[in-house]
Amino acid sequence: MKRTYHIFLTALCCLLAVLTNGCVTADEQLPGEQQQPAVLSVYIYPSGQPMVTRADEGLVDAYAREKAVHQLQIWLFRHSDGQQLLYMSPESNNLISGEAERYAYALSEENGWTDAKIEALKGLAVDVYVLANGSSIGSTLGESSTRDEVKAAIISSDHFGTTTLTTDIATEGLPMSGYLENTTITGNRPSFQVPVVRLLRCVSKVRFIFAQLEDNGMDCQIMSLQLDASLIPTTENVFNFTANPYSISATYISSPTSITPPATIATTDDITGLIFDGQQPQEYEDLIDEAVSSRKVTEVGPIYLRESDKRLTGTIQFSVDGGTTTKTATFQMDATDQGAKNFSRNHTWIVYAYFLGGRLYVKPTILPWEAAHDRYAFNTQGSTDMAYEGYLRYDKDKHAFTWNDTYVAVAYGFEDNDESKKPLYSPLIELKTINNNEQLLQLNNEHFFFIKTNAEGSVYIHSGQMIEIAPSDEQQSTFFYVVPTTTAQSSDNIAKVFLTEIHVGDGMPPVNKPFNHNLPGDEDHTTILFYNPGTATWTQYQNQSVYKPQPGNIQSYQYWWQDLE
Repeated sequence: MKRTYHIFLTALCCLLAVLTNGCVTADEQLPGEQQQPAVLSVYIYPSGQPMVTRADEGLVDAYAREKAVHQLQIWLFRHSDGQQLLYMSPESNNLISGEAERYAYALSEENGWTDAKIEALKGLAVDVYVLANGSSIGSTLGESSTRDEVKAAIISSDHFGTTTLTTDIATEGLPMSGYLENTTITGNRPSFQVPVVRLLRCVSKVRFIFAQLEDNGMDCQIMSLQLDASLIPTTENVFNFTANPYSISATYISSPTSITPPATIATTDDITGLIFDGQQPQEYEDLIDEAVSSRKVTEVGPIYLRESDKRLTGTIQFSVDGGTTTKTATFQMDATDQGAKNFSRNHTWIVYAYFLGGRLYVKPTILPWEAAHDRYAFNTQGSTDMAYEGYLRYDKDKHAFTWNDTYVAVAYGFEDNDESKKPLYSPLIELKTINNNEQLLQLNNEHFFFIKTNAEGSVYIHSGQMIEIAPSDEQQSTFFYVVPTTTAQSSDNIAKVFLTEIHVGDGMPPVNKPFNHNLPGDEDHTTILFYNPGTATWTQYQNQSVYKPQPGNIQSYQYWWQDLE
């Protein structure tokens, strides 16, 4: 049975630049040729440009030089045997400006692509690897590199913190990488696609921020500053394979890493106001940036380091009497702050140290270092009207009084084991929209994909991570499923679905539009959350009459069937 809800848009905060196409390298069509040339497209989101989503707002802005892509390499291998299907090293100007980019490879006879070889791409399991700014780590990977060679690529001991601290970004840029293994090619001739590959920087950064209270009557100095020994690995995998989840070498730098201390410490009348207090990450970064630019604090850094599976710790020697007496303060990454137990790539660590009452207090904070966007608020017009069938809920903590942490449980599987037929373990969702601008349904996880269908359920189209919805002054329906890419749980088994309105020609940025309140989602209802438990777990619970008990109770099951009336 179906239940229908209506939502009208309110003022929203928006992110991200508009998804754009570019760099199609298909051959020109011959005169009189009727068949459109086939292409295989790889979509890449650079580090510093997340999916269009309010749920990802608050991630720390990547500065222009930190997100710049000067060199790009793309490999695609057949998953079963590692045979290379394509290699591209295209121009990457759009990535430099922080926009998403589509790179298309021409499947032409000149490139050795016969009709049979092209047809075999549909549904083929492949491995995709993307490396940006490889020369900044001394990479020699290229067109002749095998899958094993690409997977084995490392940042050598000559780069990023092992011999000399990296405090300035080289002209080659910061290294970034992304990969998808055992993912499925979607689409049909002439247009094939692989899911979106998300780039992450292969390093993270540390910012040391120092301050002292105005007119404190003391001569405060930082005498020495260092990171402890045996924390930074001597080598590190370029591609961050998730089985570990960090692919780290067995050896670490054996001596402490010394950092030049500041000669003087700036003064401020708001010492405690600069302590991290649960703000959104970008809000805190903006607070620190303003303090640095107005010279209320002294910054050392940023320092770019390779990731580590260790908790970074360090020592600061200081004096409050002009160097006559030296004292020591230690610091370490907070194991509970945002759940950080390691110094992983693509994060920034702000170490705020301040003098107060003759003592040095040190407050470290780790923040995601991904976003590169501004925030906007404006009113827009339109409506959504959603209808859906019963579905399986998943609730990790099994608390009846927490409704916002539940997910729609979906699993891989099709009628008659035929991928061209109806998905078995995902609810059909009907999205009815009235919209003056183009809209996009988007997934933020490449381990899931959309299947678009019609009201009759007579056709099922695999649509990757995005469904376009054309403008319409009258109500129109979009029918879709969300399906995992494999029968088992993936390394990242939670997906978010966003409905985004794209503005063209009016100067307004994209805006995320809310879904109704009754599918599991974030508190502002601009996302729907999906969870992949794996087919075995899903089928175990799908026919049980398990319902969520009254508030205040602990549930017996993490899964229960949501039967709509």
